[in-house]
Amino acid sequence: MLSPQNERELARSLEAEIRRVWPDPVTDPDDRIDLLVGARSGVDVDFLVAIDLATPRRLPAVRSGTALQAPQIACGLIAIEVKQLDATRFERIGDQLFASYRGEREHRSVSDQARDSAYGIKAFAASSGFPNLYVHALAWLTQLDPALLTGVDAAIVGRSNWSGLLAAACAQNPSLCRSDARTRAGVRAVRDRLLLRSTLTPLDRARTERVARDAIVRHLVAELAPHAGNAMIRLAGHGGSGKTTALVLLATRLATQYGARVLVLTFHHALRGDIRHVFEGMPEAQGLLGETIHVETATSFLLALVGAAGGTVPNTSDGTIDYERTDATFREVANVLSPYAAATADAVIDEDRVRFDWDHVLIDEAQDWTDAERDLLVAVYGTRRLVLADGLVQLIRRHTSCDWLRSLPKSARIVKHLGDSLRMQHNVAVFAQRRRADDGFLELERRAAPRPHRRTRRRPRGRARPRAGARSCVRRRRRAR
Repeated sequence: MLSPQNERELARSLEAEIRRVWPDPVTDPDDRIDLLVGARSGVDVDFLVAIDLATPRRLPAVRSGTALQAPQIACGLIAIEVKQLDATRFERIGDQLFASYRGEREHRSVSDQARDSAYGIKAFAASSGFPNLYVHALAWLTQLDPALLTGVDAAIVGRSNWSGLLAAACAQNPSLCRSDARTRAGVRAVRDRLLLRSTLTPLDRARTERVARDAIVRHLVAELAPHAGNAMIRLAGHGGSGKTTALVLLATRLATQYGARVLVLTFHHALRGDIRHVFEGMPEAQGLLGETIHVETATSFLLALVGAAGGTVPNTSDGTIDYERTDATFREVANVLSPYAAATADAVIDEDRVRFDWDHVLIDEAQDWTDAERDLLVAVYGTRRLVLADGLVQLIRRHTSCDWLRSLPKSARIVKHLGDSLRMQHNVAVFAQRRRADDGFLELERRAAPRPHRRTRRRPRGRARPRAGARSCVRRRRRAR
């Protein structure tokens, strides 16, 4: 597989060729071609091409004797799985090619991996309001001569150029040559969401500076940093006690002072965005986000581990990820890896060291992880690399907290209980009472006024309650009087 650095070089060379073949889109403000490296939308995509041309562009002939000698390209998305391996690293079975790493063949073919990427972008488009957007899938084997690919899956492309990639995409589905408003809007929605960058407001910067100046949390981080990697660290506390703040500061310290690569896993995309926001506002964390410190949702990362371990990502009939079956998949892969943890973990990490080789894994909202998610992560990374932010009485996905410390001796774990939080109503009340006593404020008494009772006429003893049907007659007689 390519590292992100090599993928960027590939993107630069492809950009140079696009400028040579189509010089007009460079200067036309209505035309746009985006080459997105490492796009992450639930499933990692090595390379995503987003084409949005107001004026369709014709390509030079790339296949003689076919109807696609000169396709006109208008708009569309192409998800590309990139493999930079020589011919000896591929094994052919039928019309499929399987890459080999360290002498072991991958369980999924390069075509299937390309389609996984396309399904991920398609699901991302559906969440953006465009469920029927077609996404082309190509496996680009950059070191293979096209002559060696006779009779293989049409999604596989050997050593090729811009024209060859587009011709292969058009042969897969002609939607790339059609220009309709719905497709164009879908391409723009996906592109803009993937390229979205949040900006820090003055209030955000003030909050970040306040976090960075938190002397108590900084003292805790300085105390824990030397132990990271030697024992599991658990930060326990109620909501608002500073667990996530401690994770951010600890990740920054491990990256800057120890040169470590740190992965931060969180619950969902909103929390992921919040954590990235804090990192982006810290001066000492500038330039670290990406390869040194990476923030990702837990499900996305674990699904990537499943693929690297040779498992199958569960999909629904329409090609989207079946999240109801992910837990069973995690449990199955964890059971396969656990008996041979050391050897299999190295094999999984070696599938893509940029993607999976992390010195420390920091987990936010660890109390809500399922047992299967926990077991898969521990099977690959063990327990000593883990740092947990474990919330007390903060459960959303399960009824009891996930037990991360099971069977761990005391020497292999460090537990720190953070202080009380003023975000909790009880603690706010206690704080106010203490401040009242310390500052000599007048004692405030809570007087509950008795609730006024409505006076009702008592029914004489011995008189039976009138029947429901007779009550209206009694009321009419009273009004007549």
